[in-house]
Amino acid sequence: MKFAPTLLALVCFATWSPSTTSAQEDVLPTITARVVTVKGDSVARWESLIKERVLESRARGEGFLQVYQVVRGTAQTFLIISPGSGSTVPFTDNWAAAVLDARASASHYTLQVYPELRTSTPDTVRPTAFVYERIRTVPPSRANDYYRWQRDELLPALRDAGVRDVRTARIAFGGNINTWLRFAFIDDFPTVNSGQNILAESMGAQQAQEMLNRGRGMTSSETDIIYSFRADLSYSSN
Repeated sequence: MKFAPTLLALVCFATWSPSTTSAQEDVLPTITARVVTVKGDSVARWESLIKERVLESRARGEGFLQVYQVVRGTAQTFLIISPGSGSTVPFTDNWAAAVLDARASASHYTLQVYPELRTSTPDTVRPTAFVYERIRTVPPSRANDYYRWQRDELLPALRDAGVRDVRTARIAFGGNINTWLRFAFIDDFPTVNSGQNILAESMGAQQAQEMLNRGRGMTSSETDIIYSFRADLSYSSN
């Protein structure tokens, strides 16, 4: 799946959910995710342009902009998260042209956020150094089943295991609407591969494996991406 490095935002993902899977679907919040790969010789210039945008947003006290950079893979690929409603901060034609000239490719997605598919609450969210994103696409016929598996099995198991901050979204526009994105906010690399071990310790190795296999059996593709948070390119009005 070519969703390449995709998405999430720290503090501002507190309010971030696709066919008919949730009774709340008509009121689910959205966020905007842009995946940008910058030309190798233009990274410094692009970052400078984004910092200009951050300064303008901070001066206006509007919304948020959260930027993440790929840790493994194409290092000049960035994930940019902003409000689903879009920004009202103006920009000049010269600024827009410079941004376009600096990038090699870009994709734009609208994500629906599922508040019930998270392990944290807004008042417990805190910044972390890394985000581990799991991208899972399911066949349309299994969309409801996969939603229920996450809601009734996976997320309760993660909460019981004490996993602090996992959040879930789904592509609404710009890509396959049967693609789910699950983000784990973590402090260090040893935590990245410990998810299954944590569940095994909490619920027993066999039960954990069987539960995870039920979810894996519904997916048609899987991609994992690790991002680092770029505080110098980010902004939040909260």
